[in-house]
Parts: sequence; C-alpha cells; structure tokens
Amino acid sequence: MKDIKLNIDALLEMISYLKQGKFLKFFLPGIVITLIFWQVFIAAEFVSDSFAFLQSIPLIGDLLYSIISGTAGIFHFLLQQVFVFFILTVLSPFNTVLSENVDTEISKTPYRFDMSRIPGDIMRMIAIVSIALFFELIFTGLWWLISIMIGIHFLNEGIFFMIAAFFYGFSFYDYSLERHREGIGGSMNYALSNKLNLLLSGTIFLVLYNIPLIGVIIAPVLTTILSTIVYLKNKSQSTTNS
Repeated sequence: MKDIKLNIDALLEMISYLKQGKFLKFFLPGIVITLIFWQVFIAAEFVSDSFAFLQSIPLIGDLLYSIISGTAGIFHFLLQQVFVFFILTVLSPFNTVLSENVDTEISKTPYRFDMSRIPGDIMRMIAIVSIALFFELIFTGLWWLISIMIGIHFLNEGIFFMIAAFFYGFSFYDYSLERHREGIGGSMNYALSNKLNLLLSGTIFLVLYNIPLIGVIIAPVLTTILSTIVYLKNKSQSTTNS
C-alpha cells in the first residue's frame, strides 16, 4: 500500500507541474522522432499494398501475396521494436536532462547539462536496456515453459505484460539511479528492492504507449517525470526512516 500511495502522490504532483506548463518542451524530441518513423511506416505499408496485383495470378497468386504480406508484417513488427529501442536509448540524453530538471524542481539541487556526457548516457542506456531485454526474454521463456507444463497458459498474457512492465520501469528509473551515482550493479539491486514501483511505472508506460498516435510521444516523457518523483520521494522516506 505504501508504494501504491507513493505513486498516486507522484502522479498528482506530475499533473500539477504539467498544468503549470513545466517540462512541456521535452515532448518535442519525441514528436520529431515519431514523425520520422511515421513516414517509414507509411512507406512500408505502401510497398506492401503495391504487391496486391499478385493475387490475380492464377494458382500461385494468393500464395505469393501471403508471403509478401507475411514478410511485411515481420518488418512492421521489427520496426516497432526498433522504434521503442530508439525512444529508450537515442532519446535517453533528453530524458536524462528531463529527469535532472524534475530533480532540480523538487530538491533545488542544480544539475548542469554537459555535452560530453551524451555518449556515456547513450552507452549506459544501451547497456541497461540490453540487460533488461535479456532478462525479460529469460523470464518470459521460463514462464512460458512453466505455463505449458502445469497448464496455466491462460495467464500468459497478463504475466508477459507484467514482466515487460517491470523491465521498462527499470529503464526509466535508471535516469535517477545514474544521476545519484549508482552503477549498473547497484541499479539492479535497487530494481529488485523496489519491484512494485518499477512495475507500476512500467505499466503506466505501456498503457500510455498503446494510445493511438500520441502514445509514443507522451509515454517516455510522463514516465520519466513520474519515476523521478517516485524515486526522490522514496529516497527521502528511506533517509527519514533510517
């Protein structure tokens, strides 16, 4: 209950900041990247549709078109995964600065943007996202095997969502963990000690991400703000209790 209340309080605080017009400029990079990928998606759809004439070929037309459509579907899926990876890694410097701005707003501790940090920020986020994806695949595969063996595969969709949400949440908390000098090992320990917080942040990200058109723009920004607020509140409570 403590973690749930913490996230609700953070959500209300985030809404208050946005109503005041704070942090709105950080939506711009996502808008630009989304427009670029949107054009790629449209082009891929156009290429796929241009092969519709194959269906008119006797005997093998439907087979040829189904092969082309299947290939286009795989490409579309891979492009979506690249897009998410791109949003979480290449845009990480913007999310890092956003997290710093939120931290400054709350703690009044100034953080200066340093261009020389950008390669390091991207490399760290690539490492974090890669580790998260690796363990996500491991846990997803293990659950899939278990669900088949004991006949509870009807739970798969919910469990797979929770596994993905946890690791997405981890990637957004890492902006604060890196700023507060936590190494990758320390970040992993924090994740294991704050599983519900990460799960809630990741769930919010996935829910927002799946909103048509605007989801991919608002999800990274709002999740970064929310996870930063929760991290700082959680750290403050831990310091007070100790």
